[in-house]
Amino acid sequence: MEIQKWEYKILQLLPAQQEPRLNELGAKGWELTSALRHHVGDEALVLILKRPAQLPSDIVFTSDLKKNQEDQIPEGNA
Repeated sequence: MEIQKWEYKILQLLPAQQEPRLNELGAKGWELTSALRHHVGDEALVLILKRPAQLPSDIVFTSDLKKNQEDQIPEGNA
């Protein structure tokens, strides 16, 4: 059994940027874990996000994909 590993991202965003940027990051697998107010200048949020780090067992090689696709092609009667 492999241990789940995570990668993290910390961002500072202004209010107008927050929703579009969070939607973009969410589509890429990032999950918001914390949001902290930052009161310097404009009222921004500091966002902490995480997503699963790719484990060695998650890596798929194109040669494996090609082999799997070839295995699924039915043979014709010639």
